[in-house]
Amino acid sequence: GTCQMQVNDGLSCVVDLAGGDADGGGVGEGRSAQRLASAFAEALALRFILPCDGVCRSLHLTRAPPPPAVSAARQGFRAMCPFVRLAAAAANLSIAEVMEAERAVVHVVDLGSGVDANQWVELVRLVAARPGGPPGLLRLTVVNESEDFLSAVAAYVAAEAQRLDLSLQFHPVLSSIEELSATATGSIGSRLVVIPGHPLAVVANLQIHRLLAFPDYVDGVASRRPAAEQSGSSQHTMTTATKTKADALLRAIRDLNPKLVVLTENEADHNVAELGARVWNALNYYAALFDALEASSTPPAAVPPHERACVERWVLGEEIKDIVVREGTGRRERHETLGRWAERMVAAGFSPVTAARALASTETLAQQMVAAGGGGAGAGVLRAAHGGGCFPVICWCDVPVFSVSTWTARRVLVPAPPLWPPAAAGGAGPSGSGYGGDGPSTASSSAAMWWVG
Repeated sequence: GTCQMQVNDGLSCVVDLAGGDADGGGVGEGRSAQRLASAFAEALALRFILPCDGVCRSLHLTRAPPPPAVSAARQGFRAMCPFVRLAAAAANLSIAEVMEAERAVVHVVDLGSGVDANQWVELVRLVAARPGGPPGLLRLTVVNESEDFLSAVAAYVAAEAQRLDLSLQFHPVLSSIEELSATATGSIGSRLVVIPGHPLAVVANLQIHRLLAFPDYVDGVASRRPAAEQSGSSQHTMTTATKTKADALLRAIRDLNPKLVVLTENEADHNVAELGARVWNALNYYAALFDALEASSTPPAAVPPHERACVERWVLGEEIKDIVVREGTGRRERHETLGRWAERMVAAGFSPVTAARALASTETLAQQMVAAGGGGAGAGVLRAAHGGGCFPVICWCDVPVFSVSTWTARRVLVPAPPLWPPAAAGGAGPSGSGYGGDGPSTASSSAAMWWVG
């Protein structure tokens, strides 16, 4: 039937990418292309037999991965690959730059991205080392699903703040991004312990894309899904019909009047309905991540193969399964490109901010990682211009992997100019991200309104 045809098309893509050999190794074995092909073949097989509920239950195919293994694998991914560390550094440097004139209070809200406390320990160090001196008070609100994680972050940042003689308030919020998005708009500020008048920075790290699902039915009525998503096209437009929980949360955050929002997202196009397009885009995107993990196994890093295999299984493998197997509200890894996120941010009431020194420092960090070799040998940063802002796009061997964009809230609604010029001929780059061979290009699009101060 249709499902079998889709799976066969997907397997053809897998075999092509693996160089005609998708049987060169099981999960965690063989060359990086073979391991990638194995992960996709496993996901496509699961999609094919998923309707056979009894078979899935007997083989434990739909069992959730063990949380301790996932947590350890996410920490391993951060340690092995430069992407997450570069993104965290870019966010911290942007906060330090935009907030450097705030003398009394700085409030930073993390919407639930963390795998360890290092990002916020580094932020405490940056704030404490400001040339003009630290603010009178640093307030840090961290959202996370794990009470143990929140306790660990609280202990680490408090110890570092005390060591540096920095006044700190830590506010833990035990919640998932889905639960937070269900908070009534008027009460999200109190949930995040936001005090009106305190300069606010909000960090959203690889979270908001999980709120982009379009349910097939809402209260028994078929929902209006955008035609572009139904057809699998990567050319989307922002209309009333495309408003999602992600857009609602962004508008609620804008109502808090943040001075800065740092949005880190996967630079990929996996939020399309047609399976073939999703598989092809995901194959090229995850090929870069598998290659980066392969590089981490070479000197001077020399990560043991079993640790690399755990990351590939519990982090990248689970994301691949989500993209390939799940549909509707069950599919959370709905990655979109920076161009689409720029549309969403402008529609929600933000305008871009360029943190020039942070951008330059991020580029320098990438160069240092390349010089160190091993897992950082292919790291790079491209500059992407959108709507008057310039943002870092973190790459592996020139393949865009993550974007880190910076935004601020505006107050008055006026007609908008085009966000960017039409795209250059040649189409999307290998990851479906809209980047060509000579650097970033941008999709033709515009927003109906523009928020100005």
